[in-house]
Amino acid sequence: MAAIKRIWREELHPRDSWGRFTHRDGGGTPSAPTPQPATPTPADVSRMADSAIRRAAGRGGITRRPERGMPNTIARLSVPLKSGGTIDIERHGDGTTTLNHNGRRINLTDQHINDLPRALVITDDWDSGDSEDYPGFGRLTKITSGYRIDFENGGSAHLTRRELTKLSQAIERAPSAQRVETGYGPLDVFANDPNKATIRHLGDDGRPVEVTFTASAFDRILAAYGELLDDIDIDLDEGTRRPTYSKTVNTNVGRVRVEITGTGNGSGPDDTILIVPTKGYDWGMAISGPNSRAWYDAMAGVREYLNW
Repeated sequence: MAAIKRIWREELHPRDSWGRFTHRDGGGTPSAPTPQPATPTPADVSRMADSAIRRAAGRGGITRRPERGMPNTIARLSVPLKSGGTIDIERHGDGTTTLNHNGRRINLTDQHINDLPRALVITDDWDSGDSEDYPGFGRLTKITSGYRIDFENGGSAHLTRRELTKLSQAIERAPSAQRVETGYGPLDVFANDPNKATIRHLGDDGRPVEVTFTASAFDRILAAYGELLDDIDIDLDEGTRRPTYSKTVNTNVGRVRVEITGTGNGSGPDDTILIVPTKGYDWGMAISGPNSRAWYDAMAGVREYLNW
């Protein structure tokens, strides 16, 4: 019996056929899905999502969020406090970063993100009672049991030395979470785990799909892309340019095909980068040529931050 495809609702997630991340098992270029014998029900959609998660179990992560549309928050880094509660650093789709504590929110400026990580870490030699003001953020004070932050918008938090270090790392990491436009819809790239990186895009039913790669898998994908660009350069010099270049790599979520169609430098009208599983259509990335630089910078930015 043919598999039932997830519901496609154009009004929820407008794209052309390149953007649907669908392709037939065994490779080939993306194509429109084969007509199905029946209209899938919500239960069918749920079963397909569950099936994807089961196939990924033990190999990494392919998960589908329940809501439709991309979330406002790309990534959230939480610092649990021994004194109770958490401090959450959130990176948002519009490129802003916020600190949240006990229902209060502080907008972190670019200067905060540049200065605070180092400023918070170099407080080891402070004596009890020493303090420093950070405009727009609050005051940090060394106390007998650790540190106290009196936030500028009200409220305070007590942190241990270890918690202060984690907060510094979370603020420093926040900008590595990015939302980029691919030409076929938005794509999030972020790392909530120091050993893994995640991409998020909208699936065929308008619900976000998240795919988590190990460091080695993420590296293989980027390395394959770089090798393809080198192949294109060599062939251009020799006058043997092919219409499509592709490589297949092993990852923690199965075999993945990296493919470049067009010039490879984003100058051609049909330039496209595809990164898709060789079987199934649970996830996939399609990037039009003009958006390739922003996409690569986002991918490389996560890798650089994690020091892979």
